[in-house]
Parts: sequence; C-alpha cells; structure tokens
Amino acid sequence: MDKFNRIRIYEFSPLILVFVQKISDRSIRLAFLKAIERYLFTFSLISSYYGVVPESLMHPNGLDFAIALNTNRMNGDKVIAVLVKILHLS
Repeated sequence: MDKFNRIRIYEFSPLILVFVQKISDRSIRLAFLKAIERYLFTFSLISSYYGVVPESLMHPNGLDFAIALNTNRMNGDKVIAVLVKILHLS
C-alpha cells in the first residue's frame, strides 16, 4: 500500500487493500489496476475540463466494493466488470 500511496491512489485505497489480500492471480490484479487507472485518468480529464473538485478523495463505491469482496459477495472479476461498466469501456 505504501507504493500506491506514493502515487496518490487514495480514491480506491480500501478496495486495493482488500483486492491485493484476496486475489492472488497476477493477471486479475493487473486487469484491476488497469481499470482503476482508466477511471482515474478519465476523472482527471473531466475534472480538469469542468473544474470539478471532488468533495471526497474516496470513490463513493470503493468502500462498498471492498466490503463485498472481503465478505465474498463479489469476486475479483465482478469488481473489474463493475469498474469497467462505470466507464463504459466494455
């Protein structure tokens, strides 16, 4: 988590922590991190264009996803699918 904090990915900190603990498959982890990277990149473009300043640095669903993943209500693939769907990247 220290490395993630260095690059300032605070929006998904709880979810990243749980995901890295629960999911050991490197390809799924990579897909997850790419989905987060796309989300953050898209958000940065939108916020810089419209001048939007987020009230909270944490993604509104990030904590819910982390809890669902930790309690086995979601798996890694489902979390990735939801993040991709949010951005309509599928």
